Amino acid sequence: MPVPMLAEIDKPNQLQALKLHVPLQPDKLMTTFAGAPPTATVLSFLPKDNNIIAIGLDDSTIRIYNIHQDEILSKLEGHNQKITSIAISSELDVLVSAGADCQDSVARMRMVVAKGSQIT
Repeated sequence: MPVPMLAEIDKPNQLQALKLHVPLQPDKLMTTFAGAPPTATVLSFLPKDNNIIAIGLDDSTIRIYNIHQDEILSKLEGHNQKITSIAISSELDVLVSAGADCQDSVARMRMVVAKGSQIT
């Protein structure tokens, strides 16, 4: 007769991760399956440098990504629902975003592109 396996879900409403424990040893974790990654909802290139893009996600964040270096430069937070639009102005040095939460946000691009900056 198979031994039942203990499964636990982190943040059940969001399915962040599914953890499987060793049978008969609930303190020992066998493996973890991560939830699905956030989905991109909008994309905008930095006008002065086409290697840098702003990606709006359905988890209400914006990631600034360097395509050439294959790395995330910044993660912007501040919206409560998915990002619906992004506009970048080189002349004004700003990134403007809007979300399904009917909020607009403005961030300075030189701060956003600085590696590791966190803007809220």
